[in-house]
Amino acid sequence: MASLAEFAGKWVFVKHENSEPLFAEMGIPDVAAKAMAAAKPSLEIYEDDGCWVLKEASQSSPKPHLEKFKLGEPTDILTMFGKRKIIATLEDGKLYTRGTTPGDDLVAVRELVGDQLVAKVTKNNVTGVCYFCRA
Repeated sequence: MASLAEFAGKWVFVKHENSEPLFAEMGIPDVAAKAMAAAKPSLEIYEDDGCWVLKEASQSSPKPHLEKFKLGEPTDILTMFGKRKIIATLEDGKLYTRGTTPGDDLVAVRELVGDQLVAKVTKNNVTGVCYFCRA
């Protein structure tokens, strides 16, 4: 079973699966969704002052997306579409981030599979998957 420290490091994009249907389900405008689907994001996971940080950067966004959290504690994150309140948990070696606001049913599950980090994001039963390998 993976600990959060095992996720730490820099990760390089390998491929996406089903991203455009997921972005449509999330209500992302078509132009932005196409740019996001074409992006090849990098991911860095690290500990900073007692918090964990997920930093995702890509050419489709002018600023990296950051999620800074302590496991089990609600936290606010800023997305390109506004502020979200999430809670991050480690369950059976998988890192879950879930929206905590009523109506926010977006769930991200990150897990280590072999030498890859696999990130699955689901909204209303539509799931997109992104695969990364260590840098």
